[in-house]
Amino acid sequence: MPYPTAELRLRGAAPIHVTWTGEVPAPLVVFLGHEPRIDTPAVVLAVTNFHDASSALEWCADHGAELGGDPRRLIVAGERSAAGLVAALAREARDRGWPPIERIFVTTDRGGTMTITETYFAITRSVAAPRERVFQAWLGAEIEFREVDAPRRLVFELEDPGLAIVTLSEEGDHTVITFEGSAPADKADEVERDWAARLDALVETVAQGSQSGGNAGGIRPG
Repeated sequence: MPYPTAELRLRGAAPIHVTWTGEVPAPLVVFLGHEPRIDTPAVVLAVTNFHDASSALEWCADHGAELGGDPRRLIVAGERSAAGLVAALAREARDRGWPPIERIFVTTDRGGTMTITETYFAITRSVAAPRERVFQAWLGAEIEFREVDAPRRLVFELEDPGLAIVTLSEEGDHTVITFEGSAPADKADEVERDWAARLDALVETVAQGSQSGGNAGGIRPG
């Protein structure tokens, strides 16, 4: 039996296709790209560009309950080709003080099934070193970055369909590293501990490099 659908019309945005994939209340999913098959209850708002995605997410944060969704459970997702936009949308939500994004998710293949079982986590570390040095330490890793915004931000894919977002900000003579990622619910604690250990090692290496004036080194991709 097909899922019920409707069109949501927001000022300044193209008509947004809404699909209910199960009982409500359910997570609100703003999806960039062709609408995926979702095998868990959700209210899915499918959009094709960043502007409409931003409008949809902002509307969900304030009015998502009108669709039967839970505004406290916001998910940003998209096709793999839209991974950079997914990351940018999650950052915008954080920067503008909208409710926290519960998960960020990228589908493996166009039109593939998206199982919403990912858990979002964020880790922060501070190191007494210039931001440029910390940024170079990240570039020294054997990671294929999807987005590079020197020296502020890096985006790359994790092993499972999901994104890691690294944001570097300056606080006095320190650099604050914010690592945002997601992992399958049954592995989330393990993945978060693993990345916390890698960040601790990176901070130690960068701090030693700053003290000696040598190379900052790089994080091991795992």
